[in-house]
Amino acid sequence: MKTYEVGLKIDGELSVQTLEEKRLTAWADPVDWKVAIDFAICLARELYPKTTIDFEYIKEFEGWNEPDVGYVHDCTMVLQ
Repeated sequence: MKTYEVGLKIDGELSVQTLEEKRLTAWADPVDWKVAIDFAICLARELYPKTTIDFEYIKEFEGWNEPDVGYVHDCTMVLQ
């Protein structure tokens, strides 16, 4: 499982979003670094519609698989 760190500048202020491949599959499939950038920019536009958003960087990490303990449930991703 991969983890992406996307850096954006929102009105000149650096914003960093950490996105997991598992969560991004709800957005697009297959998931790659382009999908992570698209998602981060769309989320920023949704939250800050009247600002200037600039892409700064992306980092890709090999994540770790968390053990299945049976009682922990994934949070649902909600955009409003």
